[in-house]
Amino acid sequence: MEKSASNRSWEFMRKGSHLLGIVGSQTEDQHALGFGFLKDGLDKGEMAVFVTKDPALVERAMVQYWASMTQTQKDGQLRIISSDLIYPTGFRKEAVLAAFKERYHQALDSGFRGLRVADVTTFGQPHGHLRRLIECDEAYDALKLGATTLCMYETPESYEYALFTKILHCHSAVVDERLNLLIEPIRFFWPAVESVLVELFGEDRGKTIISNLRKIARKHSREDSLINMPDECEILQKTLKELFGELSFQICELIKGRLAEMTVYSLNSQ
Repeated sequence: MEKSASNRSWEFMRKGSHLLGIVGSQTEDQHALGFGFLKDGLDKGEMAVFVTKDPALVERAMVQYWASMTQTQKDGQLRIISSDLIYPTGFRKEAVLAAFKERYHQALDSGFRGLRVADVTTFGQPHGHLRRLIECDEAYDALKLGATTLCMYETPESYEYALFTKILHCHSAVVDERLNLLIEPIRFFWPAVESVLVELFGEDRGKTIISNLRKIARKHSREDSLINMPDECEILQKTLKELFGELSFQICELIKGRLAEMTVYSLNSQ
């Protein structure tokens, strides 16, 4: 039996956000989170797109949620798209990015206020394709398209830790539907930086370095960077390079790993 669509508030989210949704393996969990996310977009005048391996199943489930679904489909505001059209064989990044660009511009050209995408990302995909899929997700985030996107992945324990770290770092917030929980990894950002640098250089020197880092980081920061995880990591990399040169990459990777550890611990301790 289908669950009700999530009544979660999406007020925390800004237009253009790239969110990570953690859901169970049951389609009901995917639908509950994805439909609530899209409904928020529909209410704001955006085109809403659900990307799935099974469009027919999603359409049947949507009928139970929205009596107006048929009309919104006729108006072109709500669309259900097969993931085969977005992620062609081989998961070529160029093809994936072109598919999202096309739909974003289609939404704007049709008079909608933006594009909202709920993407059932890994379910039903062969395990060997997961790394390529994550590469596509990273490239999509770097594109800064302007669409508001929810990528639904299975629970963190479903992946190698290194893979989940990669998944985490190209999204600005984590929505865990199993626990009805929202976590913004950015709040662990400076604690992770401090933890690693104190561990590497000792408490006194580590905290002096952190103070310098914060001053230099402000020079690089854009107005919105403090709530955008990928941007903040990029700023950290630039800042570390000014202090440590070639060592900056290794230090930045340690900090990203610590950030992922803190986020996963927070998810698992709820």
